[in-house]
Amino acid sequence: MVMNKIVGKRILGFSFMISAALFICVSAQADVLNKNYFDLKDRQELILLGNVERYHLSPEKFWKWYSAGKFYLAIDEIKFVLRYFPNHPNALELLGFTAKLNKTPALAIPYFENALSLYPQYGLTHAQYGKYLVEIGSLEEGITRLKKAIEIDPKLAVAYEWLSKAYSKSGDMELGRQAAEKAKELGYKGKAEKELKNNETEN
Repeated sequence: MVMNKIVGKRILGFSFMISAALFICVSAQADVLNKNYFDLKDRQELILLGNVERYHLSPEKFWKWYSAGKFYLAIDEIKFVLRYFPNHPNALELLGFTAKLNKTPALAIPYFENALSLYPQYGLTHAQYGKYLVEIGSLEEGITRLKKAIEIDPKLAVAYEWLSKAYSKSGDMELGRQAAEKAKELGYKGKAEKELKNNETEN
């Protein structure tokens, strides 16, 4: 009986230690999730970003699966990046593009929504989401998002360009023309990918 009590106490103690260790691990992991891509606080966060991009958006991972047509595996790599940096602009762009190729366009929507719920202050994220919604057929909602992006950042040239295309797609050629002129006025050169990278650098 005494031996059973001793063993029982040891098991309880061991279980407590495991639970405490798991709690510490989960807490430590939570501390590095959901980082703001546009506002990295210190060197450790920059290192984390570099590692996540290097190992998951690399030729050996994302682009390997993408080139092989294994889009579901490519999407898993992007999801990993977005766990740590939910508003990572290139990861969001790649997720949307790959989700469409995988014929699962709705898959990307929760990731855009999550990025905006955590960090709603960036016009670029709103613009990316708006562009994506337009591409998958949600024209009205996409135009609303693009307008919100411009409201937040009136100098975001790429948002005007995407809005121009959205208006044109909806049949409103005049508003499309006006938005395109504004994009050019702000320096848009017809390369959305380049504009995206410029905005990343500025932020």
